[in-house]
Amino acid sequence: MAQLIKLQDYISRYQRNIFQYPTKYIQLKKEQWEKARHEFLHVKDTGIEAASLEDTEPLRSPFWRRWMRKEEEKPDHRPEVEESPVSMAERKQQFLDGLFSLQLTWASKTLVERSFLAPEYREDERLKFYLQRLPDTYLLMYRPIVTIKKAQMEIEPLLIGPHGVELIYDLSAIPGETVYPSAEKAWYVEENGKQRKIMNPLLSLRRSETYVKSVWKKYNIHLPFRKVVLAPQWTFSGVKEPFQTDYIGRERYAQWLEDKRNTTSPFKHDQLKAAEALLYHCRTSSVKRPEWDVDEEESREE
Repeated sequence: MAQLIKLQDYISRYQRNIFQYPTKYIQLKKEQWEKARHEFLHVKDTGIEAASLEDTEPLRSPFWRRWMRKEEEKPDHRPEVEESPVSMAERKQQFLDGLFSLQLTWASKTLVERSFLAPEYREDERLKFYLQRLPDTYLLMYRPIVTIKKAQMEIEPLLIGPHGVELIYDLSAIPGETVYPSAEKAWYVEENGKQRKIMNPLLSLRRSETYVKSVWKKYNIHLPFRKVVLAPQWTFSGVKEPFQTDYIGRERYAQWLEDKRNTTSPFKHDQLKAAEALLYHCRTSSVKRPEWDVDEEESREE
């Protein structure tokens, strides 16, 4: 599960110590998953109802209970009643959904500060896709607000892997069958024999590229990066990819995703150094947390 190190202009605990929290998250995830797996198998083997394990349920352990309680107390939160999982795959998905909620908390709150999370991020399927389908050693900056030539603007998602950075323009939500890239301001998308225009994704990706290049130059970073137009439902026609650019359509999407899921490389120093520099030049909007909003257990873990 990739790690959400920056969301918009929210405060993130990864900003406090990018060299500590990624490893801490992986350790926590492994410990909790082993408990979840063991207890699911125990229920399956003994026939004990899952409800009888409520007190030992991994996602209701002190750590998880604290985060979930604070999520549920928010006025926009609508708790859902879930049935007990009947397969290991269902149990794993429940576990990943719990981690997704935790990720949103880590990306919007520290011990002393917090940002106000927009409700739509809880239902953002693309954000959930990146976090749940990619390995732990990928770090995601999701639509961060950065400074480019003294102007602040939102850029495209940055996926920081052990061997490089991808600047991603995601076209998954736009219907279409075939896309015709061009060097003009608009591309043509064909669906059911009809064509329409969309904004050239490379225009936005170049702004993201300008930001990354400026940070690389300032801190003498040499981690490679590529621009990616991601359109898993489309076919690219007449493709001539520009320099350092990949068009990932229907034919290449499965391999693109599989290559990442098969990554076994641990975190690299250059990767974390690059993430630290990129985070430093993002805008952050937050407020101080009142003392009553922080419990003793959270203080110890921070």
